[in-house]
Amino acid sequence: MDLNELFRIMDKVSDSCFQEAYIRHRDFTISLKKASGEGRRSLAETGAEAGTPILLESDGNTQHTAPVLPGDDLKNVLSPITGVFYLASDPDSPPFVEPGSAFRKGQVLCIIESMKLMNEIQAAEDGLLVDRLVKNGEMVNANQPIFVYRSIEKD
Repeated sequence: MDLNELFRIMDKVSDSCFQEAYIRHRDFTISLKKASGEGRRSLAETGAEAGTPILLESDGNTQHTAPVLPGDDLKNVLSPITGVFYLASDPDSPPFVEPGSAFRKGQVLCIIESMKLMNEIQAAEDGLLVDRLVKNGEMVNANQPIFVYRSIEKD
């Protein structure tokens, strides 16, 4: 399923009488819910263009396979290189960061192995991790979103 197909599905749900839709495709499930009241914004109102990825809500137990559309305060961490994504320095260590945890500028967020080299990916700014978009051991491409975070401003 590509993003254009996903946007078509979103439009059909939006125009239908249904309030929610669950779509299962291969190894992921998407939950779509109609917004209610004043909080509802169209893609045009958010400044997003067709082909922009979307944020899906998580129960904390699921891994998203789709990137995220940053809202006013959400940002993506992009993989700087193509390689294999690792959450920790070794299989027995805890992840560098977990969804819901805060991190500091320069803190290691993950490791990407490329050409037998382990590359530490560091935070560009202080933030709060909202979601992880890839699974441990999964191949990632350069410029692929790997984390979603909320920037934390210093006082």
